[in-house]
Amino acid sequence: MKHLVAWLPLLAIAVVTVPIYQQWQRSQPSRPHYDNPSTNWKKPALTKSPGEMLSGHWNVVPGSVEDGNTFQVQQQGRVEIIRLACVNAPQLDQPLGVRSRDHLRSLFAQANNHVILTIADTDRQGRKVAEVNVPTPRSDEEKFVQYEMVVAGWAYPYEKFADHCPNWDVVQQGMKEAKQNQRGVWAVAPAVKH
Repeated sequence: MKHLVAWLPLLAIAVVTVPIYQQWQRSQPSRPHYDNPSTNWKKPALTKSPGEMLSGHWNVVPGSVEDGNTFQVQQQGRVEIIRLACVNAPQLDQPLGVRSRDHLRSLFAQANNHVILTIADTDRQGRKVAEVNVPTPRSDEEKFVQYEMVVAGWAYPYEKFADHCPNWDVVQQGMKEAKQNQRGVWAVAPAVKH
């Protein structure tokens, strides 16, 4: 009897959490899993045209660049986790993963960690998926971060989610140039995406 009484709190927690977990599981297929392209998610058309997407100026949180496509931003006390739209970078434990992350860090550092986001989606982990631009010093021009990552060879175009990339053609052009010049992932056989 003592053993049964000891298990009652755990049983009560299970009764409450199992339905919540099941509801959460049912909601997951409706969101893309950007870090696992093997999932059977079908890409829907954008619900907003690129001109209607949420855009704004943010600051990259120092030390928050996790890899070549994930980082945090802040604006007026609000913090968001950002996943680069259009591209997929090697993970840190994969060939060139650290160099990919470091290149993204350097792009942000050149712009004093100031970024301009155009948010296209929210993924399963709750991250905002965005096209990212950084201002250039002494110029009114901006650099398109996804293009810069791909043309340098530190990321691949992410074809599965091309519909969520208003500037897909620019990203594709960056890949052509990186492949032609065998930069980064295109120069190292184990890093080449198949």
